[in-house]
Amino acid sequence: MPDLAGDLDAELKKALKGPSMGERLMSTVRSILEPLGCYISIPPYQPDNQDWEITFGALDLDYRTINKFWKIFYKMNKTHDGEVSIIEFMNYFDLDRTPYVVKAFAYCDTVGGGEMDFLEFIVSTWNFCTLDARTLTNFTFDLYDLDDDGEIAYDEIESMIKELYGIGWDTSSLAREALDEMALLSEKYGD
Repeated sequence: MPDLAGDLDAELKKALKGPSMGERLMSTVRSILEPLGCYISIPPYQPDNQDWEITFGALDLDYRTINKFWKIFYKMNKTHDGEVSIIEFMNYFDLDRTPYVVKAFAYCDTVGGGEMDFLEFIVSTWNFCTLDARTLTNFTFDLYDLDDDGEIAYDEIESMIKELYGIGWDTSSLAREALDEMALLSEKYGD
């Protein structure tokens, strides 16, 4: 005859060693709601990396600002593994996977691991937010000047415009206007 009391004691001891019933319940609720974009609570940013803190200080970011970035990063990082994948990035910002988006994400991924950690996120966001029209143009130019010769040929410009506008590039009047203008400049000044 099985020892039900002994089995029950063993199960009880095992349950008591792990997370409490409340913690398990909250974990289950989070796992259901967070993929839907509903958050019970977002833990505050915990400064635990001295190098990051030095960088944040150099950018003149206070704890309140860092915590705002942390909340965005936490919502974006669905797996909560501390690194945002390109899929999580595109989903959060509702972006299509275009070559331009892939190149811009790769720019943010400074270590080249295919994911962006919190430091890379803050530094990249700070960099993008400090760009003006001229420097944003330079940034985009640098993404497409693959041989670093300081020039982009017409076919590279055409490819860039198609990538920027994505699937509907051929129906976009802005894309057509940009290509027409580039074609005129190419004819005037040479490829």
